[in-house]
Amino acid sequence: MRKLLSPEVFGILFLAVITATAYQAEPEPVKSNATLIEVVDGDTIDVESGGQEITIRLLGVDAPETNSANTPQEFGLRDTFSNRRCLESYGERAAEFLEQKLDSQIKYRTDSSADRRGEYGRLLAYVYEDNSSVNRLLVEKGLARVYTGKFSREGIYLRQEKQAKRKEKGLWSC
Repeated sequence: MRKLLSPEVFGILFLAVITATAYQAEPEPVKSNATLIEVVDGDTIDVESGGQEITIRLLGVDAPETNSANTPQEFGLRDTFSNRRCLESYGERAAEFLEQKLDSQIKYRTDSSADRRGEYGRLLAYVYEDNSSVNRLLVEKGLARVYTGKFSREGIYLRQEKQAKRKEKGLWSC
């Protein structure tokens, strides 16, 4: 009986197949247009895209809560009544900012470096208005903190957050 492949060649081919499969499994970023249905809060919107209603969680940002209690420690603050109230106020301002900034037609894009869906099944995406990332603007204005994790723009967002903190913009004035 004749050997078809030497162990070395088999090993190389096996690694090539595994690498190609892993590469193909990485989701491509979705670029899409959508119609805004509702601003849910300072980091979540509902849209209609391709005939489906989709909830988008703005990738890489975390605005203070408006519908539940805030945890000041998540923002590097002491847990006081005053800080909880201050954060709630900035959560409302973040939602108002989205309502004012977003037109009825928006663009969104996923990030191949990040998970496609978050903990609650929401699509994780960057949202754009006039070619500006609304996610980044929320951090720049101090209306949200950076939600650290695996996403390609984390370094940019962390620099924006650092500047906002230094200038005590928005929630960083709490």
